[in-house]
Amino acid sequence: MPTMPVVSAATGVSPPAAANVVVEDIYGFLRVLSDGTILRSPEKPVFCPATFTSSHPSVQWKEEVYDKANNLRVRMYKPLSTAGDGEEAGKKLPVLVHFHGGGFFLGSCTWANVHAYCLRLAAEAGAVVLSAEYRLAPEHRLPAAVGDGVGFLRWLHAQSTMDAAAADGWLTEAADFGRVFVTGDSAGGNIAHHLAVRAGPAATKPDLQARPDLDLRPVTVRGYVLLMPFFGAVRGGRSRGWGRRRAAAAAKGTDAAVGCRGQSACCRRG
Repeated sequence: MPTMPVVSAATGVSPPAAANVVVEDIYGFLRVLSDGTILRSPEKPVFCPATFTSSHPSVQWKEEVYDKANNLRVRMYKPLSTAGDGEEAGKKLPVLVHFHGGGFFLGSCTWANVHAYCLRLAAEAGAVVLSAEYRLAPEHRLPAAVGDGVGFLRWLHAQSTMDAAAADGWLTEAADFGRVFVTGDSAGGNIAHHLAVRAGPAATKPDLQARPDLDLRPVTVRGYVLLMPFFGAVRGGRSRGWGRRRAAAAAKGTDAAVGCRGQSACCRRG
């Protein structure tokens, strides 16, 4: 039997719906309402001030879309000079793939701090730097971000195998696909870890039977650099660096480490 709506005996009308309230407020940049609505602020965070450098005299950069379906972008950084000196003369440059941090719910390759870091990395490492975006929680819950990391490596693989006329000109000109390194900080380090698991050394050793599910040849990933990687406990566990709230959340097996403060379920898989 269908359930009838509750009617107020005093007025003869249905009671008003409960007020829509903010259940998560993450530094003012992300708010989750009680009805599931997600609000993101268009403002850049205070830790990304305009004082960060936006250019470098020896590096040029541009932006491309690597995943049209999800409108995911990659910022590409290339040293102006790729000639090299001595034994390096005429050689192409190593490729550094970078995934930004942000707890899986904040961040972008367009943020000033990420942009400035990649400019400096390209200049001082003498490498082509590819700073890739990925989908964020809670709109796109994990493992969406890891899947986007896999998708980016597949995009890079496609660039390495397509005709020069169809491939990106910068990569054709300067990228050494045999010297690729994957790096990320915080949540980006977590993504780099998962990519290492899925595209490990067996990808370049056909004699091994235990092959990974992500074969990138002729792209060769020489190493993975995890900068302050963001990992969280599924059951219990404490880190001395955590505050009481985070330690208590981890002890209860909640998903605080997936991106949301406190014990909210907004970032959990469901």
